[in-house]
Amino acid sequence: MKEVLLPLVYAVATLAGCVWLGGWLGRLLRHALDRLRVDPLVANLLVRLVRPLAVVIGLAAALNLLGLDGASTGLAAMLGGASVALGLGLKGYLSDVAAGTFLLTNRPFDRGDLVSVGGQTGVVVDLGLFTTRLDLADGNTAFVPNSRVTAAPILNFTDRGSRRLQVEVELPREADLDAAMATARGVLELPGVLSEPAPSVALSQVGGATSRLSIQVWADNADHDAVQTALNSAVHRAFAREAR
Repeated sequence: MKEVLLPLVYAVATLAGCVWLGGWLGRLLRHALDRLRVDPLVANLLVRLVRPLAVVIGLAAALNLLGLDGASTGLAAMLGGASVALGLGLKGYLSDVAAGTFLLTNRPFDRGDLVSVGGQTGVVVDLGLFTTRLDLADGNTAFVPNSRVTAAPILNFTDRGSRRLQVEVELPREADLDAAMATARGVLELPGVLSEPAPSVALSQVGGATSRLSIQVWADNADHDAVQTALNSAVHRAFAREAR
């Protein structure tokens, strides 16, 4: 009985120790990566791989302690067979992993960037093996499969530091174009509007019953929403006065 229980205790202790060691190594790796200022998206992915790897090693070691050397070999064979089965049955998930690797390598965005990917627009929170997590403006969280992220153009609104804002005004055919453009230029001097690139007013569409005037300004990303609101209000008030 002792010959059976003792190896069993050792095997359980080894497996438990590997699970604990995996958690400890994960925390240690996290600390080291933070000190080295490794990108958070890369660091998160590396830390997540530590514990599963430690569990596999612990399971193989536990089987050896139980004298099941063939079982550990069988475990390796089983994992190999499982990988083939998963490769056939979970092609979509594997493409997500490949896409995640591509995103980590090419870095079209970083954590905290405002992006539009896979039909969703939000702030990047995390990049995992299978999904990219976004915080949406409405307070919800979107988990976008990595394969969808790389399948279409990625719009990064944060990358350049500033963004263009645009308001369009429809003018009746009989409107005085010069007066309308002068009115539009009068609203360009708003707090937060950048001088470079310079604001502009242009006739963007002609024809039919109306023409369209396009008012464009640039603002820093941090000021984007406030400047957009102020611009909308200023344009509305200015052209409402002109219509009286």
